[in-house]
Amino acid sequence: MSTTRSLRVMEKKKGSICPILQAGLGNRLFQFSTSLAVAKTKQMELIVPPDADIRKVFEINVTFTKSKELCKGFRKILDKAHASYSKSLLNTDNIQLGTGLQSWKYFHMYDKQLRRQLTFRKIIQNTAKQKILKILERRRIKSRKSITLVGVHIRRGDKVRNNDGFNIATSEYLNRSVNYYTQRYAPVLFLVISDGMTWSKKYMPSHVPVEFIS
Repeated sequence: MSTTRSLRVMEKKKGSICPILQAGLGNRLFQFSTSLAVAKTKQMELIVPPDADIRKVFEINVTFTKSKELCKGFRKILDKAHASYSKSLLNTDNIQLGTGLQSWKYFHMYDKQLRRQLTFRKIIQNTAKQKILKILERRRIKSRKSITLVGVHIRRGDKVRNNDGFNIATSEYLNRSVNYYTQRYAPVLFLVISDGMTWSKKYMPSHVPVEFIS
């Protein structure tokens, strides 16, 4: 989209929001989701650059512009605390919106729209399907419908020694979680992904079928 056309789109709306997409993918999901919700609530245009990393993962189809200068002049509005909600972020000026933005209150009313935007790209879907298929074949499971797969993401890494208030899963928590699913589904297979695989292999319950995916 050209700069001229982008400006015309902005004129029809009540301003634009440029999400500041930074840190890991999980953080960027919150940043995108909150920015989209605020834009829709205030009838603003959401602008995401075509080369944004989040576009490489999801089928996002919101407005984009090749002119990075378009957002640079916008005022930056940043949330003051993680997982908190602030009405002051709901601004109708042209802004750059950023940092954590991790309160569900910002975007829960746009659940369906977000699910459409945050659909994995086909190449990622196909890669995941092939990975799962190989696991099932190795375990001689003939049909995907004959088993319940439970994805487990065990976050370790930088959170282990982080004192910012976020808790990491304990071995007790893992045990309770595994028991929850085994009591409700049968048969079940747990697929574990982690940035602390050594810890995960040590403390993931061994009485259930588990695949550790690296």
